[in-house]
Amino acid sequence: MDLTDFIKQAGIRPDKRKDQHFLIDSKILDYEAELLDLQEQDVVLEVGAGFGPLTIRLARKSRVLAVEIDPELAVFLRRIRNTVTMNNDVMKILEEARRDARMGAFNKVAGNIPYSRSQEILLELLRHPWSLGVMCVQKEFAAKLSDSREKLCLLMQDCCSAKIKAGVPADRFYPPAVDSSIILLKQKKRMDEELWKFLRRLFRSRNKNVSNVIGNAPARLAKKKVHELTLKEVRELMKAEKRQ
Repeated sequence: MDLTDFIKQAGIRPDKRKDQHFLIDSKILDYEAELLDLQEQDVVLEVGAGFGPLTIRLARKSRVLAVEIDPELAVFLRRIRNTVTMNNDVMKILEEARRDARMGAFNKVAGNIPYSRSQEILLELLRHPWSLGVMCVQKEFAAKLSDSREKLCLLMQDCCSAKIKAGVPADRFYPPAVDSSIILLKQKKRMDEELWKFLRRLFRSRNKNVSNVIGNAPARLAKKKVHELTLKEVRELMKAEKRQ
């Protein structure tokens, strides 16, 4: 059955206030699952599982921890085999998992995540160990992950590669959303909290010369604009500041 028809027949009413725009292109959903290279021993954390069109594909090959905050949608997820339904806010689940390593262990990540919360969810995911992730995000957010003038890109360079694998037109969602991208994430290590804290402070003055932000910056970096810095140079500035 066509996914749009299923949504209507099941009485699912997407709430735009909750960022509920469901990906309805079966080929793209298949591609997301394929990118994860799933094995039987894998455990996939799926963020924003909705009524389960991606969940079904993931659960064919691995165990799925399907996170969905909407209780009416979670009902559909409980019918999917090989799936543990977690009816809660993903941030609460992940924060609790950091306090108790026994909760929600996973090694891969998937999700068509709420666009208004893309950054906070990605940052929290980077605080956990996993190997591979596939997400559908807003096109502009995907571009930010590969733009070296952005603090988020520099953080990603340190701990996790991000590659745009496909574009998703706005009309591939129900109701139509915005142009989006499928990104493939490969984690190298957990995020460095100290680096992220420094980047956030540094980039408040992104268009200023480094010398106006870091008093004892090395001479070769002093006249550079903050947004022109490489990750290696940011780390050099962190060390310089600690010597003050």
